[in-house]
Amino acid sequence: MAKKKGADKPPSTSKGTKAFLAWLSEIPDPHERYRRATAELEKHQEAIVQISLVRAQAAAEAYESGESVRALAERLGLSPSRAHQLIQDANARSR
Repeated sequence: MAKKKGADKPPSTSKGTKAFLAWLSEIPDPHERYRRATAELEKHQEAIVQISLVRAQAAAEAYESGESVRALAERLGLSPSRAHQLIQDANARSR
């Protein structure tokens, strides 16, 4: 089975998610497509974990500076329970 031209090298994600997904979807070997999709998921999942931590820490810092949970939630467009959860998450991770 002949490989498609450029099948080994994915397009840069800086060129756009759609281009990357189109490239990924066209990998003919389902095992290889699965392997590469899994690798991308793992890479992006780690970034999501780190971004979530930064977001929770920012919410906790705003709260610690004297802003109430209710005011913080309103400013961030969250429910008060979600704002409280972010604060708790940041505090738990910093221990």
